[in-house]
Amino acid sequence: MAHLLLVAPLSDSYTGRFNYGAPPAGVWRLAFYLRQHGQHVAVWDCNISPGLRLPAPSDHPGRSRAEIVAEALVAGMEADLNVRSYDWIGLSVLSDGLPLTLGLVELLRQRYPYAKLVGGNHEASVNLQDCLGRSKLDGVVMGDGEEPMLALMRGIPPSDVPGIIWRTFRPKPVRERF
Repeated sequence: MAHLLLVAPLSDSYTGRFNYGAPPAGVWRLAFYLRQHGQHVAVWDCNISPGLRLPAPSDHPGRSRAEIVAEALVAGMEADLNVRSYDWIGLSVLSDGLPLTLGLVELLRQRYPYAKLVGGNHEASVNLQDCLGRSKLDGVVMGDGEEPMLALMRGIPPSDVPGIIWRTFRPKPVRERF
């Protein structure tokens, strides 16, 4: 059985560290649905993570805040969970956290190259040029994620799942072939 880790990488201004952060209800709803259908799913919620240590905004001058927070989120996930045990990592992509999420995808791809990385939520659905063109996500779930993710977890090829846009990583052809 495949194992899925769902992550809602909220921007640091919306996590429970600096104010009352809203829980990622869509991620929790998706996890509940998949569990009800016999799937192994964990949620890493930055609002309640005991391992997350967000650096102060004044830390690391000269570096991108999104890059710094993405590193802190990965460290928090690794402190809380055995991330290596997951075959799939699903990320909720929101417009206010897009740069952070793209940085998080880059770090996850470097550390866990075997994991399938999938983006979902409204920004992933409407902003394919950034989610697939500027990141190393394997695919994007368009619209509601319950049925497409259940199909993927059950081993159905992405090309056979409605609502999935899947990237096939292939080297670019040599220019002389055109």
